[in-house]
Amino acid sequence: GDFDSLLIEPHGRSREFVVGDSQQVYPEYALVYEHCSPDTLEHGLDPPTYWDHARSAIFGSIFPPYWVHCQATATSDFNDMFPAMFFKSVIQEIADKTWKHKWTRDRKGRDGKPIPRGDPRGDMPTGIRILSGWRFEDAALWRRYHEHRETLAAARGTCRELHVKTTSCMQAKARRRLRRDVNEAYLWHGSSPRAVMGIATEGFNIDPSGSHVG
Repeated sequence: GDFDSLLIEPHGRSREFVVGDSQQVYPEYALVYEHCSPDTLEHGLDPPTYWDHARSAIFGSIFPPYWVHCQATATSDFNDMFPAMFFKSVIQEIADKTWKHKWTRDRKGRDGKPIPRGDPRGDMPTGIRILSGWRFEDAALWRRYHEHRETLAAARGTCRELHVKTTSCMQAKARRRLRRDVNEAYLWHGSSPRAVMGIATEGFNIDPSGSHVG
């Protein structure tokens, strides 16, 4: 078709990406967070030395240069999790700048119960604090994603730049991770801990996409 993915804007809801193939998505980070108000957010950016000293791309390797397994061969087999210590502050900044103050039925108040529509008790959170983050390094999933990304790049040549908030609010050095020619971007996906582990090992199941479980 004319498009490899769609960006839709449901009435009264946040924008959503709809992809036609699960190979277009790689679940790189899993986050544990809590809702909070702006005055309780305490975080700072990592010093630029992390990016300045980042390893350069390894010729012949299909894996990201910042991965522990970056020097693995294309036929390597691994599935590991590593603390996202340095990138955590980048993710926090993305969360701060893309937070949307909007009532949803799954948000809970101080008593642990769902917040009623209209927020009569003033329990609505105004931000999130990233408590911990983990990076998934899975050879099979990344190989599948990498091959599909290369296929898209070869077929499309170059794409018209798509302005995505999660990308535009990142510092320039952090954006170097992403392929602009195919509009690669970091996106949010909320899920349960059990489902996250399934996604990390099997990838996304796009069949229920658009439903309350997709």
